Formats: sequence, C-alpha cells, structure tokens
Amino acid sequence: MAARAAGKKGAGTRRESAPVAASSPRRGAWLGVFALALVLRLAYLWQWRDSALFSTPIGDARAYLEWARAIAAGDWLGHEVFYQAPLYPYFLAVVLKLTGSESWGPRLVQALCGALAAVLVGRAAEGFFSRRVGLWAGIGLALYAPAIYFDGLIQKPALDGLLLAALSFVLSRPATPTSVGRAIGAGALLGLLALSRENALVLAPIAALWLALQPGAQGGGRRAAAALALGLGVALVLVPVGLRNRALGDRFLITTAQLGPNLWIGNHPGASGRYEPLRPNRGSARFERDDARALAESALGRPLSPAEVSDYWRDRALGFMRERPVEAAALFARKLGLVWSATELPDTEGIEAYADASWLLRALESELDFGLLAPLAAVGLLCVRDWRRLWLLPALALALAAGTALFYVFARYRYGLVPLLMPLAAAGAVGLFDALRAGAFRRAAALSAVGLALALAVRWPVAATNGAALTHYSAGAALLEAGSLVEAQSELERAVAEQPAFAPAQSRLADVLRKRGQPAAAAYADAHAGKGIALDALGRSDEALAEYQSALALDPNHPDANNNLANALFKHGRSAEALAHYRTALAARPDDDDIAVNSAAALARSGDLAAALAVLDPVVARSPKHAAARLNRAAILEALGRSADARADFAAVIASEPADSAYAYAARSELSRLGAP
Repeated sequence: MAARAAGKKGAGTRRESAPVAASSPRRGAWLGVFALALVLRLAYLWQWRDSALFSTPIGDARAYLEWARAIAAGDWLGHEVFYQAPLYPYFLAVVLKLTGSESWGPRLVQALCGALAAVLVGRAAEGFFSRRVGLWAGIGLALYAPAIYFDGLIQKPALDGLLLAALSFVLSRPATPTSVGRAIGAGALLGLLALSRENALVLAPIAALWLALQPGAQGGGRRAAAALALGLGVALVLVPVGLRNRALGDRFLITTAQLGPNLWIGNHPGASGRYEPLRPNRGSARFERDDARALAESALGRPLSPAEVSDYWRDRALGFMRERPVEAAALFARKLGLVWSATELPDTEGIEAYADASWLLRALESELDFGLLAPLAAVGLLCVRDWRRLWLLPALALALAAGTALFYVFARYRYGLVPLLMPLAAAGAVGLFDALRAGAFRRAAALSAVGLALALAVRWPVAATNGAALTHYSAGAALLEAGSLVEAQSELERAVAEQPAFAPAQSRLADVLRKRGQPAAAAYADAHAGKGIALDALGRSDEALAEYQSALALDPNHPDANNNLANALFKHGRSAEALAHYRTALAARPDDDDIAVNSAAALARSGDLAAALAVLDPVVARSPKHAAARLNRAAILEALGRSADARADFAAVIASEPADSAYAYAARSELSRLGAP
C-alpha cells in the first residue's frame, strides 16, 4: 500500500483526516488488539503449564534467575563488571519481588509486555502508513507465533520486543517543536535496549539521522539539537552503567565485557555462524565467563581484568578478519543468510518442543512465521512511495540484521527484527489486497511474484537443526543436575527419540540410568521404539520399521519394539516373521493382553487355530471385558465349530462395550449373521 500523501506538495505534513490523538472508537480498536494478544499468550501458557519445560529453567534462563534472586535479595550493585547484559535480570528481580513466583510471575508480566508491544507496533505502523495498516500490524504481532513463544520464555526477547516496539512508536510520531524531548526519550529507549542487546547501539546513528532529517524539524540548529538530544538520552542510561563498571573494574564499559568473546565465537577459522562454546560441552553462561578468562590468561601468561579478557578475544577475532578476509566475508554472508532464514534457530531450546505441548502455538506457527513475515515486509517496501518519510524502518532492520550477523545467530537474537518488519509486512498485505480489489491484477501479480520468490529464498534450508531434541536434552540435563531422575529420564528419552544419534543426550541418559540402576541400552531402545510408534501414527511406516529395528539392535527382547515390528510385518502379510517377534514380545511381557491378542491373530491367520485359542483363553480369563480378545476368540471358536461359545463371546462384547463402539457394532453384526441358535 502506498504511504499517505502529504497535505501540500513538499510540505511534509500529514493528512488532516488522520489526527494523532485517538478517538474513542480507535481506542476501542487498540484495546481489542491488546486483548487479543494477551488472551492468546495466556491460553498458550495454560496449555503447557504442566510440562517439565514450564518449571525447569534451562540455558541462560538459569543464570538470569540466579542473578535475579541475588538482586531481589538486596545485591542491587553487584561485585564485578557486567559480563552478560544486565537489564533482563534486573527486570526479573523486580518481577520476583512483586509476584513471588519464578514460573508464572515472569511469564504473566511478559504476556502483558507482549500485548503492549502489539499495540505499540500497531500505533507505529499507523504513524508511518495509515490506521488500517496499523491495525493489521498490531493484529499480526498479536498472532505471530514466535512472539507468543518468546513471551513465554524466561529470556530477553520479550523485553527486546517491547523496547523496539516503543522505539518505533516514538520515532513514528511527527516532528514538532517538542521533538527534542521526544529525541531524549528515543535515546533512553536505545540505551535500555543496549543493556539487553549490546548490538542495538548500531541503531543510534540511524535514529539520530532520522530525527535530524525529518521535515518538521526546521532549521539546522533544531536538527542538530534533535540528534544531540538522542545522544543525551542514550547517555542518561549508559553513563551510570559505565561508572558502575569502572568502579568495580579497570575501565569505563558502558554495557558489558562480553564483546570480545562473542566476537570470537562468531568469527574464527571454521566458525559455523552459530554459537560454539569456547570449550567443548561448556556452553552454559555459567561457564563461558570463567572459560574466557582462563583461556586468555593462559595464552598471555598473566592475570587479566575483565576488559583485558574482552580485548584479547576481540583482537583474535579482528586478526582472523584481517588475515583471512575472503573466509571472513563468506562467513558474514552465511550469517546474514541465517538471520533472514525462516528457520527459528534454537539456542538451548527451540520452538518445536513448545509447539508439541500447545496446539495453539502449533497451529499459529504453521502459518505465521518468519518465512511469511520477511517476504511480506519486502512487498511492503515495494508499496512505499514517500521514502523521505519511510526509510527508517528498513534502515533499522538492515542495521540490526548486520549487527546480529557480526557475531552469531540465534532465533532470539534476530527477534528484534520482528517489531521493525511487522509494519512493513502489514503494508505489504494491505497493498496486495488493495491492488486485487482495484482490479490492478498486473501490479498484484508483480507483488505476489516478489513475495513468492522471497518466500522460497528464506525457506531454503541453510542449517540443520532439531529444536525439539535440543530442548528436551537441555531440560533433561537440568533435571539430572537437580536430582529429579524420573523427570530427567523422561526428557532425555524424548530427546533421543527425536534424534537418536544425539550423542550428548545419549550420554546424559546413560548417566540417569546408571543412577537409577537401569541398563542404558534399554532406554535407547525405548527411544527408538517410541519414535517408531509416532512415525507409524503419521503413516510413515518405512521409517517406523527402521526405528523398531534400531531398537531391537540395542535390545533384541524389547517387548514394544517386537510387538510393533510384528504388527507392521503382519499388515504386509508376513505372518511367519510376525509370529517370531510376537513370541519374543510375549516372553518379555507375558501378561500383556494386547501383545497376546496380536499374537493370536497372527496364529489364526497362519492356520494354527488351537494355538491361537490357547493364547486367548488366559487373556479372557484375566480380562473378561477385553473386547478385541473376545471378538478374536469368538471368530476362532466359530471356525472350530463351537458356535454356542462364539455367540457367548459376541454377547459379552455387546454387554461390556458402549452401544456405538466399533467392537459392539462388529459383535452385533456377527450375531446377526450367525442367526438364532
């Protein structure tokens, strides 16, 4: 959709029909956006509240909560230079003090933050484009699956999204004589954002240029004042942090001492563009700081301050870029590809595991993801006509993307793009709709072609990932460390089932099993068997068969793997092979009625009716209401000429089953066929 025209040519004013002050109907619309976003986030939380993931902080969440507890207990200043960005732990500390809850408290507050962010993004889009685009942008963020997911994590993206939404809203307002005050506010928001995402400082020059060049900021003095006011706002937030770090360290650091290690992790020979711990298998935030210092001190042969540790790793990363410029440039290009990929790259947890626990998130994630957002935003750019007023959003998005790719890429690191892209995506959707409604089919086709081409590009597989396996592994490892062995085993078994070759998950599962006195191979077999059952349910029988065979390679007597493999063989008419596996399954689990019924069916098909009856008689004796056993025995009894006994079994099924059940229907049909005795 085209941007709104100015009132007079060259005047740079807005149309009189769209005043900034919201009328009552408009307030009602924004309240509706807020309510929609909040209800969806609360519904999502309710759906997975009983999951181990809800009550088990993993990855950085553990470090944030530990830090927040210390702050809430009174340690507001701390004792050393900030290594991790401090804003979110302080935010958590306030939430913990107010709510007293580490599980529900932060998530409920973040649900409110996410709902407010939807309104602010909508209002920003209204300021940049139109009221209609604004409402669709707000609704888009309310429904956007990764936003709902991140708002439910004990992680920084919920706060990042709110701050970026607020920044977009402040910068979308028209220039007025009070724009200096607005610039200070924008600077303060940028400062706060830098205390959550250090690379957000790349946005400051763009925001300053935007404020200085706005048509309403007449006069060179006012333009300079607006830019300087933005810097003042940033300084008001970051200078106290720098002074605090200087008092506890040896240098004035306005955010953290993590720049160097982060730069090296993302820029070294053989880097993948994703997070790689400085020491293998020590990716936790609890280890990274100590490892960065220990490795740097070992290399330089002397004790180092936090700033010197950061300098060491920074210099190594810059050295790599100077010495191997082609490799460094190719790596940066790869990381840009990861930033713009539709895939939500997991850190210690991924959206897939949470979608498994919530049908709401699963349904939204299948439709409303980054693979739709980014192409629609590009279409929105094609609908922009007044670039003098609308270059800010794409400029901020590109700068933030580059700032992310300079280091390494996670889904939660690139989430900051979403509040910037959503207004453009809404403009693209509205522009495409308007072209179709106006009969401008050639324009609609051109916009659609661009969107489709970019959708294919961002969905191109650029990185293999299994977020569900990683999430369950992380939860299982945390539960193991906490001594919750039963819950840890369950999570680790799910991780291995999702990704059987996931060596760390297998290792941790073996640790759990040793502590519980169980053989590790049996658990791996359980994982393969469980995955086979899931694949069978999806109709992927060949893959399921391979999983059952993998389970039996680990544990030849595994009852479920033998039973399910036998079922698959039986369906394909391979009764003799099926019988061998049924016998093994029954030997391992002799009182399993379902395995016995399956075995009897295979025996009956092979023609050994007497053996089938011998298997079913004990089942009916111990489980008289087992409908499948009764029906199978009745068929065998009839084949053996014992019609009266067969009728008795059919009647027993009718008496024990609901009238509308398939078993009861089959029994009635058979009795009707047999007729009166």
